[in-house]
Amino acid sequence: MSELDLALYHGSAIGGARPKVLIEDSNKKYIAKFSSSNDTYSVIKAEFIAMRLADICGINVAKVEQLKVSGKEILLVERFDRKKVKDGWERKIIHSALTLLELDENNARYASYQDLCEIIRGRFSKATINLKELYTRLVFNIIVGNNDDHARNHAAFWDGRTLNLTPAYDICPQVRTGNISNQGMLIKGEHKQSKISLCLNAAGVFMLSESVAFKIIEKTLFKERQFLNPYIFEDLDEKKSKILLKLVKDFESQP
Repeated sequence: MSELDLALYHGSAIGGARPKVLIEDSNKKYIAKFSSSNDTYSVIKAEFIAMRLADICGINVAKVEQLKVSGKEILLVERFDRKKVKDGWERKIIHSALTLLELDENNARYASYQDLCEIIRGRFSKATINLKELYTRLVFNIIVGNNDDHARNHAAFWDGRTLNLTPAYDICPQVRTGNISNQGMLIKGEHKQSKISLCLNAAGVFMLSESVAFKIIEKTLFKERQFLNPYIFEDLDEKKSKILLKLVKDFESQP
């Protein structure tokens, strides 16, 4: 059994909705997330892909690795709240958005991007950069279908004087039963629908013009770049090409 096998079986179990343990390897600390017996799809793969795509989109995101050990699908998420120092490990102080918003689990449903943006404007260093980063994360979450962006899934480093967003984490597409979806936090006012139109409407909350916000959305969509690049349809026979192109057009025409 490899050292990683041993670490996984003897690591420290931690809380959360999914089975996970803490492990240490080669001067790095990780959270290892496991697939669950009641998963209806590969949650591990979905989160890995979403996190990597977020990185490609320019989002500051936690580093991840996907591997299989002893028949188990595992996602390794490098911990950004620990730093290796000469005598061991140094812990970075982090506050969740729930804490920053002065809310607890009982009233977490009142957490909103709008209120978080107000805190960023008043207490964060480089507020403009942090606001643009948060907006990009919101757009990306909507596009990939992650509506689990609740206030515990946003956090900030505290250095004793100022705050700055931590890397993004826990970005994972969620199963939905229909087209309608809401995000984990209110976006603007009492609205939280998973819609690009609402993101555009809320651009000012993030100190962004509508044109800048739209450019962020365009970049995040990947259309005709990584996804839906016309080249992928080349050399396909005409019948199959028409079927696939119709699917794309039908998808794009949906409200």
